[in-house]
Amino acid sequence: MDAKVGCYICKGCEIAQSLDIDKLTAAANEKQVAICKSHDILCSQEGLAEIKQDVAGESLNRVIIAACSQRVFPELFDFGTDVLTERVNLREQVAWCHEPNDEDTQMLAEDYIRMGVVKVQTVEAPEPMAEETSADIMVVGGGLAGLNAANAAATSGRKVTLVEKEAQLGGWATKFKKVFPKRPPYQEPEDTNIQALIAEVENNPNVTVHKNSTVAKTAGQPGKFAVSLANGNGGVELTVGSIILATGWKPYDTEKLGKWGWGVSEDVITNIQMEEMAVKGEIKRPSDGKAPESVAFIQCAG
Repeated sequence: MDAKVGCYICKGCEIAQSLDIDKLTAAANEKQVAICKSHDILCSQEGLAEIKQDVAGESLNRVIIAACSQRVFPELFDFGTDVLTERVNLREQVAWCHEPNDEDTQMLAEDYIRMGVVKVQTVEAPEPMAEETSADIMVVGGGLAGLNAANAAATSGRKVTLVEKEAQLGGWATKFKKVFPKRPPYQEPEDTNIQALIAEVENNPNVTVHKNSTVAKTAGQPGKFAVSLANGNGGVELTVGSIILATGWKPYDTEKLGKWGWGVSEDVITNIQMEEMAVKGEIKRPSDGKAPESVAFIQCAG
C-alpha cells in the first residue's frame, strides 16, 4: 500500500513562540504529504478529533505528530493498527533547548519535519513475531514454598516440573513439630501438614518430581527456557516457559555465636536442634539427657 501521509504541527507549549509554523508547513509540503495542518493544542479533544476525521475521510495510513516527546501521551496518538504514527519532537529537542526564533533553531525544526516525513513514507509496518512458547513451569525447591507453588500451578492445569536437591521433599518443614496458627483465634500452634502436602503434589498427574537433582544450566528467555538438570542418572533436558525459585533458607552460622555460649556449653542449641527433638517427642539436655527445668530463647542472635 502506498504511503498517504498527514502531518500535524502543534503550536502549544511555546512551539509557536519559538518557530515559524508556516515555514514548518512548507518543509512538510516539500515532501508531498497529503495533508499538513497546525493546531493550537494537538492533544486536546478538538485536535485529536481533527486528526481522526482526516484519517477516516482522507484514508491516511501515516501520521506525523510534530509536537512533544514520544513519551508524552502515546495512547492519545494511537490511531489504530493500520496507521503508522511518527512523533517529531519540536518541544523538548528544539523549542525548549535552543534559541527561540533563531535561524539555526528554525532550520533544525524544519530538518526534523523533513526527516519525519521521509521516514514514514519509506518505513514498513513490522510483522508480529510469532514464536512458539511453553506454558510449563519449573519450580526449584521442594520445601513448603515450592510445594505450594507447584500444587497451585498444577491444580490450575499447568504442567509442572519440581526440582529438589535432597532425596525427599518437604525441606525444613519436615523438621518442625508445629507452626504458627493460621486461623482464629490464633492461640494454639498447628501441625505442619507437610506430609499431606507432599503426597498431594507427588500424586498430582500434572507434576513431575526430580529428587536428588540440581539445575545445571538455564538458557533462553521467558516463555522458552532450555533447562539442564543434573542428577545421578546423567541429567535431564527440558523446556519450560517460566521458573519459580523457591530454594529456601540456611540457618545462621553458629560459629559466630560463641558469645552466647555456643561451643562452650553442650546445652546451648539452635532452634533447629530443638525442633528436631520436639519431632522425636522429647526435649532433653544434650549434656546429661535429662529434661530441662527451664528454657531461655535468644531471639535474633545473629
